[in-house]
Amino acid sequence: MVRKKKQIYFINGIWNNNMIVMKRISYFSFFIIFILLIIFLVNYMKIKNGYYEKVGQYCNINDGIFNQYVLSYEYFFNEYFEYPENVSELQKYIRNNQKDYINMFNNLLMDPFSKNDSSFLYIPLYSKKSKMREGFAIISAGIDGKINNIINDTMYINDIDKLRFYNKVGDPDSPPYYKPDSTFKLLNYCFGKKDLLVYYKDGVASYINNNREFTPITLYQMIIKFRQLDKQIITLTLFGIVDSVFNDHITIKENDITAYCNMYSGRDLFVKPGDTIKLACFFKGEINRGNRIIKLKNCIKIESNNSPSSE
Repeated sequence: MVRKKKQIYFINGIWNNNMIVMKRISYFSFFIIFILLIIFLVNYMKIKNGYYEKVGQYCNINDGIFNQYVLSYEYFFNEYFEYPENVSELQKYIRNNQKDYINMFNNLLMDPFSKNDSSFLYIPLYSKKSKMREGFAIISAGIDGKINNIINDTMYINDIDKLRFYNKVGDPDSPPYYKPDSTFKLLNYCFGKKDLLVYYKDGVASYINNNREFTPITLYQMIIKFRQLDKQIITLTLFGIVDSVFNDHITIKENDITAYCNMYSGRDLFVKPGDTIKLACFFKGEINRGNRIIKLKNCIKIESNNSPSSE
């Protein structure tokens, strides 16, 4: 009996010691978990505040001078009827034309979300019809801090829908730029595989959908009335009846006014004399007042009454 009691005491002692050790381990584990939780919360708040600070920087960039930046692409498009191949080509164009905001590029192009202090990524978008750069997109690394989409050497306009963005591609003319999510999402920060769309433009689509509509007579009258238009680039829609068709241009006559319409090589024409036609055109100040001739460039057929539209 004595031996059994000793064994029981021994076992109870071991059990009590084990319980003490387990309690100490539990307290220690709880302390470690508490410390880790505090560290996590501190880092989380730091990352979250950093995200909102970057959102602020992003919006300040775009609210301040981003419109000028986009306008420089439009200047380039108006000159060559396609967008630049890369940002260096745009900078060269601005420098050659002595635009007064060339110095904004270094600060403007820096992506506040990038972990590598990289710039916004400019992507020229090609048309499958013309093989020319008819659109462009600007993207940011977004909340996760890195570019995740695979960008091919040649991206087509329709490819924009295949890219993964934290925001959505909407109307290219509204808003002037796309804002990031106003809510911080930890999962996107840690495991995000998308990017942020900053700006997207289908230049030819916007060009075709302009709202300035003229006939040869009303266009001539406007140019004569407002003489300063001789030096401006105007995007317009021209209505009229085709008088003559040539390899690279057509003429549209209305009474004694003739519009020479140089056609954009990136679209088919399919018209004949006598067709009623609707064209998107550039007027670049070329007018012969003596012969009452207006010269228009990069004309694209929107529709005609006797032939299928090329669009």
